Amino acid sequence: MPAQLSTPSFAARAVRLVAMSVLLVAGVFFALLLVVRLVVFPAIESRRVDIAEWMAKRIGQPVEIDALVTGWDGWNPKLSVQGFRVRARDAERSVLLELPRVDLLVAWTSLPLLDLRLKELLIEGPRLAFSGGLPRLRTQARRNGCASAAGRRRTSRSILRGGEHERA
Repeated sequence: MPAQLSTPSFAARAVRLVAMSVLLVAGVFFALLLVVRLVVFPAIESRRVDIAEWMAKRIGQPVEIDALVTGWDGWNPKLSVQGFRVRARDAERSVLLELPRVDLLVAWTSLPLLDLRLKELLIEGPRLAFSGGLPRLRTQARRNGCASAAGRRRTSRSILRGGEHERA
């Protein structure tokens, strides 16, 4: 008598299909993460001049960037922009905006959502040109949703309510 081959049930085939789909999606996600980590981010540092020219075309003013440094904070890509300046088109090429250091921590959810989302943004010592000189203003965005500018802290709730500033 020949042995009978049992065919897998519908439930077993469905479980196998779901498991294979999950493995495929996870594999694609980790492959994209490796591409970002090993190909895209290292290329950013070497394309500093091209990025500054692209930004200058977008805003219509000359832009300078001294350095771009990339790295990782756990799962999150980190970009540090050093010496960002927007200059006037006049003969003196005076500085309109100067950001000595800007640190961006990109949220890992940016990749699956295909939308740039920041986990943290830190701008140190921004200087904006006025006719009387360049005032200094310190701003900082924190992970807990608070932001501070010129020593005053604002939460997203107080901004939505139109509440008063809180002292940092």
